[in-house]
Order: sequence, then structure tokens, then C-alpha cells
Amino acid sequence: ILDRSGSMAGSALANLKLGAKKFISIIDEATDGSQDGQIGSGSRIGIVSFADTAVQNTQLITSVDALNAAVDSLTAGGATNHAAAFSQCQSDGNVY
Repeated sequence: ILDRSGSMAGSALANLKLGAKKFISIIDEATDGSQDGQIGSGSRIGIVSFADTAVQNTQLITSVDALNAAVDSLTAGGATNHAAAFSQCQSDGNVY
């Protein structure tokens, strides 16, 4: 769950993106012993972001490129509605 509300504008959003992409990279290597662009061992990551509303930026997937692209596409703006983010994470029967 990533905050893309207006308070994240500037360096806060840039740092969030760096941290999220580092996390994805760590999971990529930890799940199959190499940074090969695929999350392994049956693990998956999904991206949900929120501001005024929450959106599911990706489903639970294994593609590092797709996850990083979703992170890179985030822009800051709007209010902070974290409750919507938690609801979105459970809306499709998967818990992110």
C-alpha cells in the first residue's frame, strides 16, 4: 500500500518510490536466489495506492518490471484516505 496523496509531493514521493522498488528487488532475490526479474517460490506482490481514493495498480503478480512500472507511474495529489486503501486490498478476495 503506497501513499500518493498531496503530502507526498516532491522528495517524499521520490523516496517512497526508491523504497518500494528496493523492496521489490529484495523479494525478487530472496524468493529464488537471483535478481532475475521474476518473484519466485510462489510469492507475489501487488501494488495498491491511495489519495482521495484507492486503486489497485497491479494484481498480485511476479513480474518485477510490471511492479516497478506501477511504482514509477505514481503521482502525488489529493487527500489521504488510507481506509480506502485497506478496503481495496481486500476487495478481490486476495489480501495484499
